[in-house]
Amino acid sequence: MAPNAKETLLEIERRFVNSFLDILILLTLYSQGRELGGYDIIKHLQADYGFLVSPGTVYSCLCYMERDGLLRGTPQMGKRGFTP
Repeated sequence: MAPNAKETLLEIERRFVNSFLDILILLTLYSQGRELGGYDIIKHLQADYGFLVSPGTVYSCLCYMERDGLLRGTPQMGKRGFTP
């Protein structure tokens, strides 16, 4: 694959992830069927979809989703667990 094509595909993947991260997080939470922390969500996204999302991106998305009522966060020994 030409270098420009590879760069283009990586850019498309980055935009896709950023555009649909909330949906991917909800799919991850529903598929696991249990409360997950932010780090667990990042690991599942990497394992299930093959890309690594930065913790800052995931945690800010989780904050917005909790604020908007899309999921519920509960404190757990030094971290926060999330359920849909």
